[in-house]
Amino acid sequence: MAKSSALPILAGGAAVLLLASSGKKKKKTSGSGSGSGKVRWGVRIPKGCQEVIIDNAEIFQDFLFGAYNELIEVDPDLDVLQITDALFGEVAPHCSGFPEEPESAAIVEFYTFIARHISMFMIDDARLSVTAEDLANEATKVAFGDWYQQWAQYPTPEVGDIPSDQAGISGDYKKLKIGPDWYANNVRPFVEQAIKQGRADTAFEDYVANRGILVGNIIKPISELPQDKTVVDQFLDALEEAIDKATEELGG
Repeated sequence: MAKSSALPILAGGAAVLLLASSGKKKKKTSGSGSGSGKVRWGVRIPKGCQEVIIDNAEIFQDFLFGAYNELIEVDPDLDVLQITDALFGEVAPHCSGFPEEPESAAIVEFYTFIARHISMFMIDDARLSVTAEDLANEATKVAFGDWYQQWAQYPTPEVGDIPSDQAGISGDYKKLKIGPDWYANNVRPFVEQAIKQGRADTAFEDYVANRGILVGNIIKPISELPQDKTVVDQFLDALEEAIDKATEELGG
C-alpha cells in the first residue's frame, strides 16, 4: 500500500473545530485569567498561551480568507504552512507554533485550525493547481505530522486519573503514580497466570510487551516508553520487583 502524502491537517479534528464557535461572544473584563489578552482579528489569547478564545468568529474567518488572498497575490508559490505561519504570527505573535515548542495543546490545535482552513482555500482556489498532495513538500509534511503527534497530547506535569489497580506517568515524564491495589489486583494475578502457563521466566518481558500504562491522558504500550526517562526506569524497576515478589510468593 502506498504511503499517503496528505497532511494530517486534512483529517479534521473536533477539538479544533470547537474553537470556531459562531456568533460574537461577550467580551470579558480585562485582568488575570481567561478574560485578559488583547483581541486580534476576533481572537483573544491570554498571556501564557494556555487558551484560545474566539471573541468574534466572523471577523476571524474574514481575516483568514483576506490575509490568504493577499499572500497568494504576492507569491502563489507559498505552501500551506508558510501561509499558516504568517497568519498565526499576526494573531498570536507571543505564542509558539510549528516547528517550535508550543505553550499548550490549545495552541497546537489553533495553529492546526488555521492550517486546515488555508489548505481548503488553496485546494478550492481557481488560481492554483493544488491537490492535497501538493500542499507542502514531503519533508515539511513529515515534520508537521511529527510535531502534531508530539504536542497534540500536551505533556502535562500531572498524572491522569487512574484506577487503584493501575499505574500512571505524567505527560512530561517526571511523575510516577502506582495505585495501592496495583500489585495485588494487577501484577500478582498476571504472574499467577504466567506460572500456570509455564512462562514464569518471561513474566517481566511478557508484561512489558503486552500491557500499557497511562501517560498523561492516553494509554501507551509499556514497550514504547522512552528509555531515557528516569521515571520510566523507576516504573520498570518497580514492575520487576513486584513480579519477583509475586513469583516468590506463588512458588514460581
